[in-house]
Amino acid sequence: MKFRNQFLFVFTFFVLSNCQKDDKPSYILDKDKMVPLLVDLHLTEAFVNSNYPMSDSARYVYKKMEDSIFKARGLDQPIFDSSMAYYKRNIKLMDEIYVSVVDSLSLREGLQK
Repeated sequence: MKFRNQFLFVFTFFVLSNCQKDDKPSYILDKDKMVPLLVDLHLTEAFVNSNYPMSDSARYVYKKMEDSIFKARGLDQPIFDSSMAYYKRNIKLMDEIYVSVVDSLSLREGLQK
C-alpha cells in the first residue's frame, strides 16, 4: 500500500508539473529505455520498503540496488536525473511513459496471482 501511495504521489507530481516543448537532447533516455528502468526502480523500491520498513538500512540497500540497476544498463545517476527532468518538462511524454510503466507493473502482478 505504501508503494502505491508513493507511486500516486510521484505520478500526480508529474501530471501537475509545468509542460514545455523543446527538442530532446541526445543524452536523454528514450521511452524504450525509460520504461523498463522505471519498472525495475519501482519494483526495487517496493522490495526494499517491504523488507526494510522505516530504517536507515532501507536507504542504503535501495541506493546499492539502484546503482546496480544503472550499472547493468550502462547508465548513471546524472543521466537518469537529466532524463527525468526532461520528461517532467514534457508531461505528455512522461504520461506516455508512466502509462507503459503501470501496464508493465499490472501485467507482472497479474502473472504472480
